[in-house]
Amino acid sequence: MAGTDPDNECASEPQASCGRSGQCDGTGACQLYAKGAACGATLCTDNAFGNHSVQTGIACDGWGKCVGNSSDDCGQYRCNATACSAGCETDADCIVSATCSSARTCVSKLNNGASCGDGKECATGFCVDSVCCETACQGQCEACNAASADGGIAGRCRSVIGQPRGSRAACTNAGGECGGSCDGIATAQCEYPNEVKSCGAATCAMETEYKSYCDGRGACGAPVGSACVKFSCGPTGCRTSCNTDSDCGTQFKCDVAKRDCVPSGVLCDGDHTLVSKEAPPTDCTPYKCNATNVCLGSCTSRADCVAGMACTSDGKCVSLTAVVVVANKSGSMCSVTSGPAGMSYKALLAGLGIAMALLRRRSRRCAPRVGSPQLARLA
Repeated sequence: MAGTDPDNECASEPQASCGRSGQCDGTGACQLYAKGAACGATLCTDNAFGNHSVQTGIACDGWGKCVGNSSDDCGQYRCNATACSAGCETDADCIVSATCSSARTCVSKLNNGASCGDGKECATGFCVDSVCCETACQGQCEACNAASADGGIAGRCRSVIGQPRGSRAACTNAGGECGGSCDGIATAQCEYPNEVKSCGAATCAMETEYKSYCDGRGACGAPVGSACVKFSCGPTGCRTSCNTDSDCGTQFKCDVAKRDCVPSGVLCDGDHTLVSKEAPPTDCTPYKCNATNVCLGSCTSRADCVAGMACTSDGKCVSLTAVVVVANKSGSMCSVTSGPAGMSYKALLAGLGIAMALLRRRSRRCAPRVGSPQLARLA
């Protein structure tokens, strides 16, 4: 085997002799010192780009003779002082297009697409997905050894379809309803379903359907409620057709011929009573009914309350006759008491004006209790 001498048959001779190097040549003979091996005074020069080195002077001709005026290319090696290097310890001992192998020899760097284990083996300096690559190719959804189905060629960094390749981080919740995947277009990261896609099991209660939607980050979001409008709840959501009135929502009935829920005929009289030809009137007092023909359950102003009622700060309609402010004769406290039943609103306001005048005459030791819900919305 070339480069070895297992039987010690090739005794080493001095390099200056250009004779035997002490190794076999692989053809059954002893190896001679290679062409360019210095056997006398030499000069070695690396060019400015580090991609070519030349040794000149007295050197072996490769056939056992030492000759003068020799000019030899150092091949993959750079100069070692005055002669070409005979081996390498680091990449610095090799020209820029070569690298120092584990065998301590300079070998040419690999082209894109060639199998590699380290970036220094590649001409580009990038060993990605076990092949020499044109770029660093670090995106979550790209690869340098992409299969032809993804339109890729080994050595070229291309986007991929499906899940990330190699050691790249997997998409969040991969395989789940809202899990991510590579779409063959985006390369930096996985793409995820957004709020357009529903997820999880839908539920329905109190004529309100609850559905969850993907959050665009790989997870299924919290349920969102939406009114069924005219249908009642089914097992997993609002019904979409009816067979009986029980399939319809409040104030709707089933038109069996059309299998559709239609208004049951309940109407607001414009104030506080729901009237129907099919059922007794419904009094909404103390609240009014609205344009959608339902009784209000809270108020935001006196307009939501029946006559003689005021809206409190906590959204309740209360009787105006229950609110009268009087000055405590002791001068140390104010109180809220009931006025006479049937007192008119104008009389009430007049009473309030007199009470306030009495209060201003006192030494301000008494003041109406701030925040009292009975005083919240008289106007």
